[in-house]
Amino acid sequence: MGLCAEMLQTFYNDAYRRKEVLDITVEDPSENFQRVRDFVDVKNCQGLSSFQPSKLLKGFSEEMQKEAREKFKLNRATDMSDKEQYKSYRLDMKKRLNAPFQKNGRDFDKLKNVLRPDEFSATLSSITEDQRHQYLESTFQENVETYRKVIDRLATH
Repeated sequence: MGLCAEMLQTFYNDAYRRKEVLDITVEDPSENFQRVRDFVDVKNCQGLSSFQPSKLLKGFSEEMQKEAREKFKLNRATDMSDKEQYKSYRLDMKKRLNAPFQKNGRDFDKLKNVLRPDEFSATLSSITEDQRHQYLESTFQENVETYRKVIDRLATH
């Protein structure tokens, strides 16, 4: 493990022991931090009995969710081979990625009250619906690729 992963693991080890800690989150983490966090989380889960290869081949289970939540305070997981879970995962991720656009929508309402109609129209045309959808899809695919890299890195550690 690299230095960042070791530091994160040290923090996790302290948090795991504290009963009052229910979940470990990072507000606005960088892409590199997310990659390291994913690696550390997966590395930790590999040591759990419910995440052993023979059980992983059977797909995601309640036992996995419970053990990861209780031991490592991890609260979400998705079986990518399950079409419904994958669809829900994809929509949740796109909803998260779409959040800045929703904030912009509220900002647009405020702008409408203070700008002239021609100024407001120019502001609205700054990004089209199609561009937003393209952004969401490409960002989603980048996230999936990042997760694949985490899995590949696990093979070497």
